Amino acid sequence: MHQVAFHGVEKGRYIMPRYRRSDFGSITKLPSGSYRIRWWEDTDGGRKRRSETIRGTRRDASRRLAEIQRVADTPAEMTLKYYADKYYWPSVAHLRKNTLDSYENAYKKIDERFGSTPVSAIKPDMINDELQKQAAHAAKVYLRVLKSILECARIYGSLTDNPADRKFRLPDAKVEYCKDIYTLDQLDALWDVYRGWDVEAAFMLQAYAGVRVGESLGVLVEDVKFYDGYATIKVWRQVHRDGRIDEPKTDTGVRTTMMVDPYASRLRELVESGEHDGGWLVSNGLGEPISRNSLKRRWTKLMNNRPDGVPKIIMRNLRPSYETWMHWKYSVNIETMAKVMGHKDTSTTLSHYDRPSEDLIIAAAVREMREVEHTA
Repeated sequence: MHQVAFHGVEKGRYIMPRYRRSDFGSITKLPSGSYRIRWWEDTDGGRKRRSETIRGTRRDASRRLAEIQRVADTPAEMTLKYYADKYYWPSVAHLRKNTLDSYENAYKKIDERFGSTPVSAIKPDMINDELQKQAAHAAKVYLRVLKSILECARIYGSLTDNPADRKFRLPDAKVEYCKDIYTLDQLDALWDVYRGWDVEAAFMLQAYAGVRVGESLGVLVEDVKFYDGYATIKVWRQVHRDGRIDEPKTDTGVRTTMMVDPYASRLRELVESGEHDGGWLVSNGLGEPISRNSLKRRWTKLMNNRPDGVPKIIMRNLRPSYETWMHWKYSVNIETMAKVMGHKDTSTTLSHYDRPSEDLIIAAAVREMREVEHTA
């Protein structure tokens, strides 16, 4: 029998009815009387089409689809890595490279332990266990970074309390750094040994101008100015162990320091020698500053050839040696020395760099007493 088309569809052909459709999914009645629900699901491999057959009423199918949608619309519990990537790292992107490097090193350990952990599952005792595995300084940085990330989670509602905001007992410092410094006579005795070396200017800048190790390699000839009895050195940059060149360690590290005679006169000779590839005061001969490893090897050689009566100490202690003799022997006040050293305030200078011997203290006291007597 001929079938008549009805609105473009042959009469007698089954038309599958479709019901309410939304952006999330749809419900379709099947010939069997069951219902098929379809929806989109976000997976690690992208959006996938899903379906499920409901043997029941359309209301049952609607309820099931609504249940699936509620689960899909409920955000997964955020992990520590989520808050680190989305909020923490952008918030510290403005910090100096040195600081970011230390934070990234700490985060590697944090991510290994807590990266995939929901922030609500991180407890103080878990944090304490990790801190006890660290060296003293590393534990401080580890806690600082972890606390900041978890604070982001608290601010954005995943936590009501920051589990890292506690008074943890950090590991005791096990490494005691050498605090010894050189007297001015001892520095002069060492100068007699390294005078004429290719790194003479770097050692002089540390011992007689108080610059840091990396800063002593980052000085250009044009940064040095000479005056009657002294020289000034503009400190703009430092050389890292990996060869990178950037700004000094701190904001106050960009500064002008000074060197007095007879050392300033010798520095003038070195500046005017004309052997400065790339303009660097201490060059490797290839238009670049000499590396810190090369400088360290020269220091080892110097220590092996040091004169009798000169102790063996670490190179970075040339800097506090300079601060101490400038302050106590030449009576430069501590406020001035803090600025010359590149410190924000005098507390850093006094706590970590000012190391007078008893002889220097007594000599200063006697000098001040005589000044008072002279003016009386």
